[in-house]
Amino acid sequence: MMLEGHSNHVKSAQISADGKRIVTASKDHSARIWDAQTGKLLQYFVDHRSSVNSAVFSPDGQTILTASDDKTAKIWDVETSDVLVELIGHSGVIKSAVYSPDGQSVLTASIDGPKVWDTQTGKLLSDLDEDSVAVNSAIYSYDGKKIATASWDNTAKVYCAQTGKLLTKLVGHSSGVYSVVFNSDGKLALTASDDGTSKIWDAQTGKILVDIEVDQTMMVYSAIFSPDDKKVVTRSYGKTPIIWDAKTGEHLVDLEGHSHNVNSVAFSKDGKRIATASDDKITKIWDAQSGKHLMDLVGHSDSVNSALFFDDNKIVTASDDYTAKVWDAITGELLADLSGHHSWVNSQQYSPDEKRMITASDDKTIKIWDVTTRKILLELIGHRDKVNLAIFSPDGSVIASVSDDKTAKIWDAQTGKPLVDFVGHSHWVNSVLFSSEGERIITTSLDKTAKLWDVKSGKLLVDFVGHTDKVNSAQFDSSEKRIVTSSDDKTAKIWNVETGKLIWDLIGHRGEVNKALFRSGDDEIMTISFLENPKIWNANTGEFIRDVFRRF
Repeated sequence: MMLEGHSNHVKSAQISADGKRIVTASKDHSARIWDAQTGKLLQYFVDHRSSVNSAVFSPDGQTILTASDDKTAKIWDVETSDVLVELIGHSGVIKSAVYSPDGQSVLTASIDGPKVWDTQTGKLLSDLDEDSVAVNSAIYSYDGKKIATASWDNTAKVYCAQTGKLLTKLVGHSSGVYSVVFNSDGKLALTASDDGTSKIWDAQTGKILVDIEVDQTMMVYSAIFSPDDKKVVTRSYGKTPIIWDAKTGEHLVDLEGHSHNVNSVAFSKDGKRIATASDDKITKIWDAQSGKHLMDLVGHSDSVNSALFFDDNKIVTASDDYTAKVWDAITGELLADLSGHHSWVNSQQYSPDEKRMITASDDKTIKIWDVTTRKILLELIGHRDKVNLAIFSPDGSVIASVSDDKTAKIWDAQTGKPLVDFVGHSHWVNSVLFSSEGERIITTSLDKTAKLWDVKSGKLLVDFVGHTDKVNSAQFDSSEKRIVTSSDDKTAKIWNVETGKLIWDLIGHRGEVNKALFRSGDDEIMTISFLENPKIWNANTGEFIRDVFRRF
């Protein structure tokens, strides 16, 4: 069995130029390439440290480009899945990244503005300084000569792609602009705004040509031209996309039928049909001329985020149910299901020799994978509720896991056989850590305690009681004579490992403390809260030393 199927929401799906492959991007930190005919997983791309927001093929199909919440974009070799170029320079999440039509440059859109990069070297070619505010989208014209951006400063902007020089600013919206696209010859730009309107502009002069009043009470998230540029479809916050005449702005027809918010709208390549994807778990196909509803594509179990035509006869959809699906656009038949995992994957870790990877999932199972072949080696079944974390011992011989079933377990890493159960927590167990020699584990729980156990016997050695809310983490110092714990009670605590006695109470955070770590030769402790700056404490006296200021 292949390591196939995303383990979190699938945010996008895109088809290669030849229509033979599909690339998907997911919140599980990965991108994947699939055979568009069979649904077979062809390649797996994992190196990002956070959600992958988009993944696209290069014009020649030899590389893919990913954009991530980890503030980086990456260019990957399709055949080897190696990272070829890493684009580092944004200070915020990257919402999208696209290739220029000739594949020589890359355009990234981030909350800190857009940037243009060289695809071969990763060198920053142009920092489009006019857009220092958050950019919602950025796109090349079809001929690659212009770039358009949509910003929260109520404007869209058109740049020269070669020099990065601002050509014109599209000023006229009274609120943030969500999206901008060019028409086929690049002479027109189409915007969608938070002010309830969509506008068609002269991309050279910045003059408003057509003002489409969609709904002053509704945000317009996106607007697209039909392939012949004669129609526009707008997508607002709500259930009903609208078709408009691109020359006059006349309201032509409403696409009524979805029961929940519509997430994407796309024309077929011949412009005769429209596909809409919705939170109601359905993709609908419409006649683009009459607005008549033609068929429903039913099969997803959660929101459908996007739907795209390819070959005019097929559609690929991406969903929050962790899958992408390929459909026959004429009959509505499901052709391929790009899936695999049954639920959320909570953790993944490499073995000490990096030849295996272990994953823990909400589906109550643990899986061990061969890193090279991406095949499942073992499936560990025994927990009665979701598995929050699974880790290898320092020598890789056993595995420790913790679960919402209030237990921890030790497993043989070679056979998958369960060896020891650790029973004693009265609530969900959320973390586990081996001692350096692998003979003891420490667990933390929502029952407000941390516990130290003997790995071989399962015997409880020490119970660390004193927190007044969930304990999030525990870590040994290098001598393993002390541990530090962090908690939702806004404190961290230092304990004596042998006696379980509290040594120091580190009080000073305004919010929950998510992690606490020994550092500087065990003389200091860093406490980390997602709500404020980290703090440094004296590990020997418990005294506060300083805040560690960070940029958000």
